Amino acid sequence: MKRFGPPRGRETLPAYLWKYRFQFIVSSIGGILYNTMIVLGPILMGRLLDAAGGGTARQVWLSAAYFVGMTGFFQFARYVKRWFMRDQFNRVACDLRQTLIERVLGRPLPELEKESVGDLMSRTVGDITLVVDTVMTTLNEGWDTWLLMVSYFVVLMIRDWRITLLASVMVPVTIFLAQNMRHVLYRYSMNARKAAAASSTGLQRYLDAVAVLRLFGRERDEAEGIRDAYERQARFSIREMLLQQAMLPVYALIAGLGIVVVLAQGGREVVNGAWSVGTFNAFLVMFIAFSGRTRVAARVLTVGTAHVPPGRESVKRWRMAGLKRESRRPRCPTARNLWSRTCRLVWMAVIFSTTSPFRQNAARSSGSPVPSDRGKVNWPTA
Repeated sequence: MKRFGPPRGRETLPAYLWKYRFQFIVSSIGGILYNTMIVLGPILMGRLLDAAGGGTARQVWLSAAYFVGMTGFFQFARYVKRWFMRDQFNRVACDLRQTLIERVLGRPLPELEKESVGDLMSRTVGDITLVVDTVMTTLNEGWDTWLLMVSYFVVLMIRDWRITLLASVMVPVTIFLAQNMRHVLYRYSMNARKAAAASSTGLQRYLDAVAVLRLFGRERDEAEGIRDAYERQARFSIREMLLQQAMLPVYALIAGLGIVVVLAQGGREVVNGAWSVGTFNAFLVMFIAFSGRTRVAARVLTVGTAHVPPGRESVKRWRMAGLKRESRRPRCPTARNLWSRTCRLVWMAVIFSTTSPFRQNAARSSGSPVPSDRGKVNWPTA
C-alpha cells in the first residue's frame, strides 16, 4: 500500500491539504490559542511589576506564578501549531512528488521525449517546493502575524483608543509601501526562475553532447552560455534578496515612529495617576510587539506577492506535465452501457464467425458456399 499519493477526487491544492485534516485542525487550534493568549503575557508582567512595587510577598509570588504559567501555556500552543503544520506540509510535498513521478513515468515515451530534462527537474524540485513553501508561509503568517496584530490592536484599543489610533498612523503607511514593492520583487523572482530552468536545461544538454561539441569546436561556446545563465540566475536572486532585506529596517523605522507617541502620552497618564507603572509597561510592550509585527507583515506581503504568482505558474506547469489525473474509476454499469457492450460483442462474434480463416477452410472442405469479402457467395471449386 502506498503511503503517499494524490487525494481522492479532484487533484486541487485544497484537496491535498484536506487529506491531512487532523494536522490542519490541530495546528489551527494551536495557532488561535497562541496568538490570542499571548496578549496576557505583558498584562500579567505589568501586574507583577505593580505587585513588586507596592504589594505583599504573596501577591508577588502569585503574579509571578500566573505570568510563568501563562507564558508556558501559549508557548506550548505555539509548539503544537508549528509541529503539526510542518508535518502536514511535509506530507503534502511528498504527495506532490509521488504524484509527479507517477504521472511522468506513465506518459507515452514519444511525448516524454519532447520534454527537456531541466524543465522536468525544475518542476520536480523547484515548483513543488515553491508551492508548498508559499502555502505554508501564507497559513503560518496568517496566524503569527495577522491574528497576532489583531489581538494586540484590540487590547490596545480597549486600554486607550486615542493613544492607540494616534500611534498607529504609520502602520498603514508601512503596508502601503510594502504593496508598492511587490512588482519589482515579482519581476526579480520570475527572472531568477527562468534563468534556473535555462541553466539546468543547458547543463544537461551539454553533458549529453560534450563529445560532439568537442568534435565541432562548440564546447567553449556552450559553456559560456551555461555560465551566463547561472550568472543571470545569481544576479536576479541576489537583487531579490538584497531588496527584501534592505527594506526591512525601513519598515521597522516607519512603523516604530508611533513609540514616541506612546512614550509621551503614556508617560503623561502615569504622571496624572490614571495609569500605574505596570499598566504603562504592558501598553508599551504590546505596542512594540504590534509595530514589530508590522515589519513582518510588510515582508509577508512582498514575499507572498512575489511567490504567489510563480506558485500559480508552478501549479500550471506540473499540471501541463501530465499531473492532472485522468479519471480511471470504472463507470457505473448502467443499462445503456451494458446494452451497447453486449451488442458490440455480438457483432464482433458475427464478424469473426463469417470472416475467420478457420471457418472458410471448414466450408471449403465440406463443399458449402464461402462468403467473400465483397458479400458475394463463391462456390468452392474442385
